[in-house]
Amino acid sequence: QGSAPPGPNFRLLVPGPHQPSINAEIVMPDPIQQTQEGKNAAEQAKQAYIDITNHDEQIMNSAQKSQAALAESTNALRSAEEEAAKAKTSFNAMVEAAEREAHEAEIQKQHGDKMREQTLQKVQGGKA
Repeated sequence: QGSAPPGPNFRLLVPGPHQPSINAEIVMPDPIQQTQEGKNAAEQAKQAYIDITNHDEQIMNSAQKSQAALAESTNALRSAEEEAAKAKTSFNAMVEAAEREAHEAEIQKQHGDKMREQTLQKVQGGKA
């Protein structure tokens, strides 16, 4: 849209075979055309501003969604870590309880073995 700048322009009429001398003619701009071009330029600028604003809003919305997703992921991770810590504690307690029970069973077995041995000795001693 290479329109003439506002204000009068000077057009130089170069002499040709039918016009032997140089004439200068003042060409006044067409106010209706300039007004329409101004309106078109203003509308384009307005549309560009709207497009940029919409794009900025899309970027902000995307950033907010990303931040919300990150916060949700962080909370889920923290919760999973807490659950894992509870499970580990519970597992460790179960292992300790099983070890205590195994130790108690071993003591009971040793006591039982000792009692059986004593009983066998009494029985054998009584026979002899």
